[in-house]
Amino acid sequence: MIGPTDNNMKNPLRNRVAIRVLSFVAVLSYAALLELSPRHLQKLLDAAFEQYNQTRGDESDPSRIRVGRTRTRYNHIYSNATNNVTARISFNLHDPKDWQLSNDFNLYVKCPLGEVTIGKRKVPTGEYRSGKLPQSLVRDDEGNRILDFTTTISTDLKILIIGDSVGVQLAQAFDEMVGGKELESRTVVWEAWRGHDGGTVVAPTRGGGVSALWRMTGLLSKKMKGKPPANSGGGGWSDKEPNLLLANYDKTKADINDQTIGSYDTVVFRVMHGWMKIDEITHERLVEAVELAHELLGAETVVLMTVPFTNNVKTFGDLMKVKLINEDMRNIAE
Repeated sequence: MIGPTDNNMKNPLRNRVAIRVLSFVAVLSYAALLELSPRHLQKLLDAAFEQYNQTRGDESDPSRIRVGRTRTRYNHIYSNATNNVTARISFNLHDPKDWQLSNDFNLYVKCPLGEVTIGKRKVPTGEYRSGKLPQSLVRDDEGNRILDFTTTISTDLKILIIGDSVGVQLAQAFDEMVGGKELESRTVVWEAWRGHDGGTVVAPTRGGGVSALWRMTGLLSKKMKGKPPANSGGGGWSDKEPNLLLANYDKTKADINDQTIGSYDTVVFRVMHGWMKIDEITHERLVEAVELAHELLGAETVVLMTVPFTNNVKTFGDLMKVKLINEDMRNIAE
């Protein structure tokens, strides 16, 4: 969900761009969940952007920022799209035989093939991991692809993901999709502990943007300033971390005076339920995190990822509390 800062309301162009970015991610994730083929996904995106264009209002209004057509361009394995439209973010879907993602940035979360075991003693579970998708997740009855594709992304946006280990994994996957490996443009700015990312920056991304990560175990809060940082609990931080993330690591620029990231267009919070107790994820804490993302990092749009029901929700009472938290995040966005 999207939580605009006050400054964001004064920048309608950036706001609309960020909305399109997040709409694209939401639609793509939802489509995968429903096992839609890329062809069906194209139809869904066409409808979404058509509806968006219809709600843009009167372009003749001089108070509006007039922009060219900015619908996201998307090419996939079923299409030979050639329309050259201006876009701040776009994606392509590939046949895995033509483009493979290697998960190079996440060295510690693997799913090794072969016999599945648990624990340090490697007790067999009786299961076997083949590494192949079931046919039901490969093709539908009409022969359309379902999940056997890979994705690459191009963007000139500067995007920072703040989260715990789950947020780290999301950022690591995103870094590869935006070209961090291909361009050799990813820098580990600091480690949370040996071998584990604490802060990273991909600059440039494919498209000339920035993708960054800040590992935290709690939502940004002034009262946690000066406390131990991740992977200590509580969400401790200092001025050092945001200052490092605002420095430049763009390996294509030689001019030292042109090497500052300066600010981020969007900050994405993976709300740290698990590290944070349900009762700690309050309205005040959420709003403070949004405001600090703008104050410390210049973010004009903040994304609060709603808390999933499939992790750390152990009772019906937990479920209802998480439901209220998610409703509160949607209300903040309004």
